[in-house]
Amino acid sequence: REATLKIALNSLSLARFDEYSPVPLDFRISSGLLDTDIDLTFRQPLQGDPRIALRGSLELRDLELDNRDGKPLIKLPALDMVVNAIEPLAGLIDIASIRIDQPDFEVARARDGSLNLSALVPKSRAPEASSTPAPAGTASPGPEVKIGLLEVQQARVAFGDAVPSPAFAYVIEPMDVVLRDFSLQGASPAALVIGASAEGGARVTLDAKVLASAPSIEGELALEAIDIPRFAPYFANLVDFSVEQAQARLGTRFRLKVVNGSPQGEVAIKEAGLAQVRLARPGEKTPFAQADDIVLSGASADLSARRVNVDAFELIKPRLRAVRKPDGVLDLAGLMRESSGPASSAPAREGAPWSVLVNAVRLKEGSVRLEDRTLATPGVVVLDRLALSLENIGTDKTLKSRLDLAFRNPKGGTFGAR
Repeated sequence: REATLKIALNSLSLARFDEYSPVPLDFRISSGLLDTDIDLTFRQPLQGDPRIALRGSLELRDLELDNRDGKPLIKLPALDMVVNAIEPLAGLIDIASIRIDQPDFEVARARDGSLNLSALVPKSRAPEASSTPAPAGTASPGPEVKIGLLEVQQARVAFGDAVPSPAFAYVIEPMDVVLRDFSLQGASPAALVIGASAEGGARVTLDAKVLASAPSIEGELALEAIDIPRFAPYFANLVDFSVEQAQARLGTRFRLKVVNGSPQGEVAIKEAGLAQVRLARPGEKTPFAQADDIVLSGASADLSARRVNVDAFELIKPRLRAVRKPDGVLDLAGLMRESSGPASSAPAREGAPWSVLVNAVRLKEGSVRLEDRTLATPGVVVLDRLALSLENIGTDKTLKSRLDLAFRNPKGGTFGAR
C-alpha cells in the first residue's frame, strides 16, 4: 500500500505560530513567510516495516525570532532548502542543499553567564517512567544526517558580553560559510570553508576537512589584523597597564582528533605575530614598552607526544623604559595584578611532562632606557642598537646553548659578549 500527500503552501505567515507549540518556548516568531512544495509518502510493504518519507523544497522569507522581552535573536531574510528524503521511522535525514542569505545573529551573554540564544532550545517536558528499560549495551545509533551543500552568505554576527567589566561588544560582518558532503555517520570527511571580516579590518579564514562520526578536523586557519586593544575587557583586570596598540596575526595548519574525550594530533604554526605593539601605564602618555614586531615562526606542537618545537622567536626593534623608584623597586615589577579569583583546584593532568625546544631567540635593534631615582641626582642609562641571540634552549638539561649579546651606549662605545 502506498499513499502520497502533497503539501503546497504559498506565503504562509508564521507570526505567532509559537503560541501553538506543544512545548513551552522562550522565544516568539515576530514575522516569517513559508512556501513549500513537499510530497509526504506513506508505504506499507507486504513484509517489513512501514515507511514515511518527505521530499521536496521549502523556502522561508523574512523570518524574525525575538526573545520574550522583544529583543531580537535571529533574522533570516531568505532560507531555501531542498530535501532528498526525510524518513523519521528509518532515522534518515538527507538534505540536498540549504542556502541562507544575509542572516543576522544577535548573540549576548548576560552577567550570570547565560546565552540569549539558549532561548531557542525548547523546554523538554519531564520524561515518563519506562516500565521496560533498555538492556545494557544496546544503545541505539543516532540518526543518519546528510547535507550535500550548506551555504551561508553575508552573515552578520553581533556579540555582546556583560560578564567582563567594561562590557564587551564585537561585530563580525560579513561571514560566509560553505559545508559540502556532510554525513553524521559517514566515513568520509566534509569540506568546510569559512571566511569572515570583523571590526578594525580583521580577517579570519578556515579551510578544513571535518569528520563527525570519529570527531576530527584537519586544515588551515589564518587570522589577520586582529586588534588586541578591542579585547581589553578580558584581560584589563590582570594587568596594570593598557595595550594602546597591537595587531595579531596567525597562520597555522592542524590535524586534530578526539580520543577518549581528549584532543590529540599536531598543530604547526607557520607564523604568529604581534605588530606595532605599544604598552602604557595609566595616566602616562609615553609608552614604557614598544616593538615593531614580535614574531613566532616555524613552531609545532604534538599533543600526543606532548612536545613543542620552535624554529625562532624574534623581537624586532623593541624599546623599553624602566624606572628604579626611590625605594629601590623597579616599576616593571608592578605590571601584573594579583588575581582576585579562587585558586584552581583542578588536578594536574597525568602523563609525561611536556618537552620544549627553541632553536633561536633573537632581539634585533633594541633599546633600553633605565632611570635610577635612588640616587641624590637621578641617573639615566641608555643602551641602543641592542642585539641578542640565544640558540638551542629548552627543557632538556643536557642542551648546550649559545648566547651572543651586543649594544652601544650614547657616547658611541660598543659592547659585545659571546
